[in-house]
Amino acid sequence: MGQSMRVFILSFLFCSLGSAAMADNIMGFWQTEDKKSHQSGSVIAVYPYQGKYYGKIVAIYDEQGVIVDTIDNPVRKATAIEGSPYFCGLDIVFEASPSDSGTYRGHVMDPRNAKTYRAELWRRGNDLILRGKFFLFGKNVVWPPFSEADFTPSFKKPDLSTLVPSVRE
Repeated sequence: MGQSMRVFILSFLFCSLGSAAMADNIMGFWQTEDKKSHQSGSVIAVYPYQGKYYGKIVAIYDEQGVIVDTIDNPVRKATAIEGSPYFCGLDIVFEASPSDSGTYRGHVMDPRNAKTYRAELWRRGNDLILRGKFFLFGKNVVWPPFSEADFTPSFKKPDLSTLVPSVRE
């Protein structure tokens, strides 16, 4: 095997492994922050489904910073959304696909008012950055990782491979 063929094969393997690693880098559990109180607001599970990525609300904190609402025991309803589904179990990030720029492009929904925006997601260090876009305007929010140690008997870790989107139109 010639030198150029070895370089080609190694380059191909490196790029394939790099693409696979990139495809997984937004998966996981992330915390949102309440804009007013600056306390944890919810836990979002970002998971793959049929080649795209989705973000599902799996837990919600109360004002004291305690998880009171989970995907296994939903309580609060999103009354701004038709049918008033539970917040927990609702997908707020949907159809995100890797782009050439290294970000993931899809859509994000604000479950408080049911408005949908274009979105980009990417990792910065340990955090996940979500940028919601409206025409030329946009806003970044930082989602730090949700710690494995924060899962409890009353809030069991959901299996990302079993989650299925329930996107509202």
